[in-house]
Amino acid sequence: MLSKKKKYLKINFGMKFFVHNTSFEIFGLLGTYAFTINMFYKKKNSVNLLLFCTHMQHMLIGFWRGFLVCLLVDGIGYRVTLKNNVIIFTIGFVDAKQIVIPRFVTVFVDNKETGLFLFSSDFVKLMQFTTHILHLKKINVYKGKGISKIGSVFKPKQILKK
Repeated sequence: MLSKKKKYLKINFGMKFFVHNTSFEIFGLLGTYAFTINMFYKKKNSVNLLLFCTHMQHMLIGFWRGFLVCLLVDGIGYRVTLKNNVIIFTIGFVDAKQIVIPRFVTVFVDNKETGLFLFSSDFVKLMQFTTHILHLKKINVYKGKGISKIGSVFKPKQILKK
């Protein structure tokens, strides 16, 4: 017999969930979000249940406790600073790049100016912003210098010797 995996949503204490015809509203500790069921329809008017449940799970977790991404800026002369609503990456001793912080992301920088912490209640938008930052300075495949996520595994290439 084939076993069917059931997808269910666990609603935590402090969350409010309202349904109005085809629209849903979620109220949580970190914000509110509203969406319509129309964005999950396929071609034949059937709802993509897996996509819907995944989206709902991200929203519930996001509005209950949020998502945190930790980035490491590693290299000689590589620093990150925060001024007003702008992140300034000093990459090397000459190149400086600036990124405006979106309104849905909260940013913290550690004291050594090598760690960057991004916090948001929206998982998808946080990952898009994180990817944008990671593409500023990709990791050097030989030395491992650049911008990377904390906890990601990096295996440097070996230098060929003659």
